[in-house]
Amino acid sequence: MRSECSVIVHRRHLATKRHSLRYGGDVREALVVLWEASERLCSKRLRPLIPVLLPALERHGRLELDAALGGKLLTMSPATMDRLIAEVRVVALAAASAAEQE
Repeated sequence: MRSECSVIVHRRHLATKRHSLRYGGDVREALVVLWEASERLCSKRLRPLIPVLLPALERHGRLELDAALGGKLLTMSPATMDRLIAEVRVVALAAASAAEQE
């Protein structure tokens, strides 16, 4: 049982590592800006808004992207978006939860 769990964890780590190689920190940062601008929509709802949000954020100076980075954001799947912003989402939810308790 223990070895099966370690294999599953190892596979997840490899999957995350593959995505981090394809989509670097710059893509992640831009995605977080998009996510925050959309008031933290789920990735399924955020994905169709990206073609609208990108030009608006660039026009207002909130985001500066080159064509390659914009292309990566436009072709990214919602599942990949979830993986890339998972850590940010956990921190944001923890902060919101702490604010509610005060």
